[in-house]
Amino acid sequence: MWSDLISCIESDADIKDKLSFLNTLINVHGINLEGEKEIKQIKTKIKELCSDATKRTEGLLLLYAVVHCSSTLYVDNWSQIVLGSLKIPDSIISREIPVRVVNRMLMNFGHDSDYSDVFSKVVPEILPILLDPKDDKIYKLSCQSLAACMRCVPEIAGTRVADIENLLLKELRNPYGEIVEAIGECFAALPVCVLHLQRKDGPVEYKEIWCNIFTKILNTMNSMFNSILRLTE
Repeated sequence: MWSDLISCIESDADIKDKLSFLNTLINVHGINLEGEKEIKQIKTKIKELCSDATKRTEGLLLLYAVVHCSSTLYVDNWSQIVLGSLKIPDSIISREIPVRVVNRMLMNFGHDSDYSDVFSKVVPEILPILLDPKDDKIYKLSCQSLAACMRCVPEIAGTRVADIENLLLKELRNPYGEIVEAIGECFAALPVCVLHLQRKDGPVEYKEIWCNIFTKILNTMNSMFNSILRLTE
């Protein structure tokens, strides 16, 4: 299985084709590390590829594949590589893959106290990047990451909750179904995050939080409809 993985990474295929193949390998066949020697080889390969500007995307692809099965690889490799790639992406795809790594990391280990120090250092640096998506595909992945941040590390995500709300409300008019679905997922996570944030100031009603968020959504939608009506007059 690992020979297939490395062959895919090092092939001349298009990056999107490589990502598609890796998703199939991960989701259908599964990936298993077979020992410390193999883990060490994979770590070395990731660092080798990511340190070469012409091979960084392949290194990120390999990291994306292996973080599904080894928590050690997150701590040892993911943070600085992912942050560097998000801050200075070579292309949309080289920004997309690190966001996918972040999503997987949060889903797998967001509630694990052993990783709280890692999250507290890295997530504050990632949030501004997630709040500035560059296209629809990145927007969808960013929404998923923001939702995961709000569920798993609300004490950190809560510091940017107003910015998250603004980002979601701004894109409500987006016509693409996948984007609307991602926005809905993110809105669903907002009350948990706001509840955690407001508890510090005293008792707060979960129902009241939901009503406030829903009112903002309705106001935004009314504004959109009014704009459409003015255009048709």
